[in-house]
Amino acid sequence: MHPVLLVAACFLPPLAWAVRSLRTGLLPLRSVLGSVPLSLAAVLAASLSQILLDPVSLVLSGAPGILFSGFIVAALVEELARLAAVALLSGSRPAPSRSLFAGALLVGLFFSAFENLAYALPDPSILWLRTLTSLPVHAAASLLGAAFLSGAGCALRAGPGPLPLLIAVVLHGTFSSGMDAGGAGISVALLAALVLGILARDAWTRAPQEEA
Repeated sequence: MHPVLLVAACFLPPLAWAVRSLRTGLLPLRSVLGSVPLSLAAVLAASLSQILLDPVSLVLSGAPGILFSGFIVAALVEELARLAAVALLSGSRPAPSRSLFAGALLVGLFFSAFENLAYALPDPSILWLRTLTSLPVHAAASLLGAAFLSGAGCALRAGPGPLPLLIAVVLHGTFSSGMDAGGAGISVALLAALVLGILARDAWTRAPQEEA
């Protein structure tokens, strides 16, 4: 695939959501523009942390290594990095509004786009698989991150608390570990992604239309 087409394929989902958010008034232009460097910074911070943690994954062989890589190196590190980007984009003490969740979704999509581009440049054949799997996971987890930041909670428990973030980390980790394990683990990974998507959709639908 030509590099230009590769970049276009990676960034089409976040750009499409950015245009929709602007046209519907969900996000101002400054938030849309600000989401790009914040998402890139989150990817770079997560990548640096993962490089530092990778030796531990190599020491842990078999299932422990897969679990550490999936739940800590991938899920926990990426969720915290992306959460910081959403927090910076939304400002201090964000209210549980539709605009907060729209910004979180945009950060998740741009985060996935940058990550997918990094993986696909040396091997373009994996782009479509990552677009169908990793992109929805990042987007859904970002929405749960917004539910945590705003104190809105989630379908399992409303109100302030760490549960939405914990759910995002656990389901993201299950997805990553399952994909790495292969075989029957892929089915578990896809189930985790489905549950994550359902919870994220619930968080989106319960967010107020107007700023609180």
